[in-house]
This record gives sequence, C-alpha cells and structure tokens, in this order.
Amino acid sequence: MEIKNSIIVQRVEEMYKKYGVDLKFLEMLDDEQKIKGMKGVLAELDLKKKSDYTSDDLMFIKEIYSMFC
Repeated sequence: MEIKNSIIVQRVEEMYKKYGVDLKFLEMLDDEQKIKGMKGVLAELDLKKKSDYTSDDLMFIKEIYSMFC
C-alpha cells in the first residue's frame, strides 16, 4: 500500500499535536523537507512525546520508517 506524501505529513503533524510535541521544528520545514528528513522528524516526535504511542500510531510509524529510513 502506497501512502501519499501529503497524507504522511498531515498525519505526522497530527501526531506531534496529539503527543504534545512543539510544532516549531516542523514549521521550519516545507513538506518536501519533512519527507526527505523523515528520520529526524520521527526522532523528534519520539524523543519529545508526552505519552506512549497508540498501537495504530506505532504501526504507522513502523510503516513510514521502513519507507523513508
């Protein structure tokens, strides 16, 4: 299943909000930079999250990580 980049970016932004991570890092990047730097984007989310991932979010992260990292 191929996921479009715009959907990935939107979902990652939603996860930043959901897990209480400041959006300043993401706001500095355009969508292309977010996709190219997805490993760093996911690392920022993981390091600064305020709660554990849901199983759905964890599966999404695994899928995205395997695509981009």
